[in-house]
Amino acid sequence: MMPPKWTCARCGTRCEPYREGVRLVHTCRQCGHGRHDCRKCGEDAGNFYMVRDEVWVEAVGDQRGLLHLDCLEELLGRRLEDSDFTDCPANSTLMWGLRRGREQR
Repeated sequence: MMPPKWTCARCGTRCEPYREGVRLVHTCRQCGHGRHDCRKCGEDAGNFYMVRDEVWVEAVGDQRGLLHLDCLEELLGRRLEDSDFTDCPANSTLMWGLRRGREQR
């Protein structure tokens, strides 16, 4: 069974995964943007996290997609704070790493 269709964050095309040999590819055939690519730099977004809606809207408006933490901070023009993140399980490990990284600076 194939994964569901998705909407490309870059061009808005309705996409569906396709196979290249045994590999399942999540790339838009229209513009080449990957489903899990950072909206700003185009590289694989890597880890997932969730920020509060107001923070996301401040950075990219109502557009959907993913951003690296550094790319989000650059768009916001400031460092992210603990209060910018939602209270979801995906953020628990991320927040530990962010706090630890800040302590080491």
